[in-house]
Amino acid sequence: MIKRTLILAALVITTVSCLYAGLMVTPTREEVTLPPGGTFSGSYKVTNDLGKPASYSVEPNYWYVSKEEANIQLSDWLTVYPSTFTFKPGETVEEKYIINISTSVAGMRAVMLSFVPSEAENGVSLVISVSLYVTVKGTEKLDWDFSNFRIIRWQGDAQLSVDVKNRGNVHVRPSGTINISGKKETDLIIPENPPVYPGQERQILCHGAEKELFPKPGKYTIKVSVKSGDITKIKKYKVKVKDTGEVIIK
Repeated sequence: MIKRTLILAALVITTVSCLYAGLMVTPTREEVTLPPGGTFSGSYKVTNDLGKPASYSVEPNYWYVSKEEANIQLSDWLTVYPSTFTFKPGETVEEKYIINISTSVAGMRAVMLSFVPSEAENGVSLVISVSLYVTVKGTEKLDWDFSNFRIIRWQGDAQLSVDVKNRGNVHVRPSGTINISGKKETDLIIPENPPVYPGQERQILCHGAEKELFPKPGKYTIKVSVKSGDITKIKKYKVKVKDTGEVIIK
């Protein structure tokens, strides 16, 4: 039988715990900030709700690391223990980690901790991954912006989106709002998106019913507000909707 692996990455989940197929990990995301040369100890709680004994190994891997630090091994600064564990039904174990950051590093690193079962269920290994973000205090460069506002209309739906580009050295988690004023006023929510890592660009978007957003041909003003951390950036666009349904953005 072919053994298949299904990775359930919790990196995009905003809840504080991840439960799948009887394994619960809390939290799904850890954000650690410490000074150069600093040390930090933390842990994840793993609960067995499978109804039977279970064995897992824990495998840390880089999710993001800068090009300048690509040759630095995880084991040089991150210790995770125990590397394997077996626990009874209903039992909770603590998966601990220790971070030791050198004085020469800057920016941030992102790590994925994967909990890999020793046995597959029906030929499928359900791997749960949680995230660990490490930011070096005092070295952060927060530099991002958004552009390329566009509207795509398809089958009665309107998709409004922008591209967020990260020029800094730490990740950003963009969210925001879109206000449309014209024949009537409408507010849309852009939910928090997965992180945009340094040097990367990501499209963020929200949807709405076309007839509600643009009820009639005419002129509209659209205000896009994107936020990450304590920084909010706002841009306004003039939009004309023709009788044919064509949308022109100025």
